[in-house]
Amino acid sequence: MSSTEQFFRQHLMEAARQVKRDGHPFPMGFEPKLASYFVERPRRPLQRSDFEISDEALTGACPEWTPGAAQLAPHLTALAQELRLVEEQDGEVSPFLYIMF
Repeated sequence: MSSTEQFFRQHLMEAARQVKRDGHPFPMGFEPKLASYFVERPRRPLQRSDFEISDEALTGACPEWTPGAAQLAPHLTALAQELRLVEEQDGEVSPFLYIMF
């Protein structure tokens, strides 16, 4: 079983069962307390740290109504680390670049 399939079966399916059992509804409309969903962010060059997130930050980024976020966060970050691929820097142009353009 692949790591993504294992994550899906062991963790996401369990979270889905919990949602069904506890009756946590996902929001089906707009959030009346918010004046806007737009968030003004400063323009700056992206850094590697912009793409990395800790368990605590991931849990904190989830809305209050997200069931099981605290339980899923460590498994999700572990899966991300497992799937992380660092490509060798050998001076060659990747064939994927040609496919993209």
